[in-house]
Amino acid sequence: MISFDALGLQAEAYRAELYRQAAMERLAAQALAARRPLRIRLAEELRRVAERVDPGDSFLTECCAGSSVQVGA
Repeated sequence: MISFDALGLQAEAYRAELYRQAAMERLAAQALAARRPLRIRLAEELRRVAERVDPGDSFLTECCAGSSVQVGA
C-alpha cells in the first residue's frame, strides 16, 4: 500500500515532468519559428528601413524591390 506522502511525491514528480515537456514543446515551437534563413530576415528588415527612410518611388525602394529574396517564405 502506498502512503499519502509517497503518493504526493509521485504526483509532484509527474507534474514536474508535465511542466518540463511543455517547456520543451515551447522551445521546439520557437526554434521552428526562427528557422527562416538569415538572408530572408535581413531582406525584410532592409525593406522596412528603406520604406521608413524614403517612402514611395526611390532608389532604396527600387533596390529592395529588385531583390531576389522572396518575403513570406
